[in-house]
Amino acid sequence: MNTQRTDFLVGLFILVTVGVVVGLAIVTSGLGERRMVFYLRTPSADAVSQDTRVVLRGLDVGRVRDMSPIWDSLTGSLTFVGRLSVRERFANGTELRLPRGTSARIVQPTPIAPAVVDLEIPSELPQGGGYLEPGDTITATRPEGVLDALTSMAADLRGEIKTTLEDTRRLLRRTTVAVEDTRQLMADNGPLVQDVLHRLSANLERSDRLLADVGPRIGPMNDSLLATLGDARQTLAGADSVLRLVGSIAAENRTYAHEIAERLLRTAVVLEHFSDQISRRPARLLTGVTPPPPDTVRPAPDSAGGPPDSTRGRS
Repeated sequence: MNTQRTDFLVGLFILVTVGVVVGLAIVTSGLGERRMVFYLRTPSADAVSQDTRVVLRGLDVGRVRDMSPIWDSLTGSLTFVGRLSVRERFANGTELRLPRGTSARIVQPTPIAPAVVDLEIPSELPQGGGYLEPGDTITATRPEGVLDALTSMAADLRGEIKTTLEDTRRLLRRTTVAVEDTRQLMADNGPLVQDVLHRLSANLERSDRLLADVGPRIGPMNDSLLATLGDARQTLAGADSVLRLVGSIAAENRTYAHEIAERLLRTAVVLEHFSDQISRRPARLLTGVTPPPPDTVRPAPDSAGGPPDSTRGRS
């Protein structure tokens, strides 16, 4: 008898437990609530699925039950229509009334949170008033979310990087052309400048020896000759600087560098002619020395008509 009573109590406890669990499931799932069905029209069903939450200013008021595509044969566009299950009343018993003009936004609060259908009630009721009835359609929009903004930013950044790389390639090409032009300029004018420097250096040494011989006899001219030699040394220093900097100049300076070299060569020729004439006839320091013609490359013959050899007598 006691065994039968114990089995009865155990079975009753199990039945009560199952009933409580089923009741809690019904209460929490909302199966006992009365709900309204609305339809949601949206151009994209992205991130919207069955059981997506429907909220009204942050309060959970329903769920999306299903989504179906609709093809418009007239416009050739594809839209989606979802079925919404919305509560008729709030938890305190207040009736949920959605005025006409209510719209929806499909938003995703955070990149990792699921999307929700956010109902937006108009600030002003439309003309004629009234509320939505079960079976009415609510139009939904999809504003740009965080992921969309990041995607757009990444696309813009990729375009900027591509443009920067193209500018860099063009700069490298121009730099390569400038380097090649500089090398060509050095190859063209390098030997000429070196020849000019060697000739100027030889003429300066010869002029120094000549001044050492003539200086004690012609004192007043010493300062002038020293000034001329100083100017020649400055010209030589300038030419040396031009030779050092020629590697960094652009192709457009090639003509200018060639002109400097030609002028230096002309200076060397004039100094060589002057030294040769003075060494032959020191009296020409007083009477003057006729400069060589502009197109002369080597010193001209002596004014007396003979060749500029070392056997001629000096005045």
